[in-house]
Formats: sequence, C-alpha cells, structure tokens
Amino acid sequence: MFGGSKKSLRIAELPVYQIENLEDLYRLIPRNNLDGILFPNIKAAQYERDRLVRYCEQASLKTLVVPEMEELHNGSMKRSIYIINLYP
Repeated sequence: MFGGSKKSLRIAELPVYQIENLEDLYRLIPRNNLDGILFPNIKAAQYERDRLVRYCEQASLKTLVVPEMEELHNGSMKRSIYIINLYP
C-alpha cells in the first residue's frame, strides 16, 4: 500500500497507513483488529467524508474524532474521543 518512502512512516511510534480504496481498508481490518478510524479533528473527517468515511461505513467501522480542544473539567484536563456521523 505504500510507496518506498512512506513504508516506515510512524507517528508516536505507531505505523501510519495510506488507504487509497476500500480494498486497502479491508486488508487492514483483520491484520490490525480495527473497529474504527480516528481522525485528529472534525475538519479532517469532513475532508474525507466522501471517501474514507464512506469506506468506514461500508466496512462497519466507527468514525471517531479527537476534540480540537481539551476542556477543563473539575480542575483537571479531560480529553474525550467521540463518534461522529457526517451523514444524518
């Protein structure tokens, strides 16, 4: 799935995958025990709504988004990941 230079791309010591089509995603699901795709923000998810988000729906994967800001909750930082639905 990767061209030579992208093969070892990692973020926070985790591999980064390039998904060009639905078949690429289907290959990753059993190999990585996927149950969802995590987007860094809602803007990135909206950008991918007609491609990767659709693939997730077809593969019955959750589409998750990390909030853009951490919110202060009872004097401590709380970070929540939530499921999005771009197609109401």
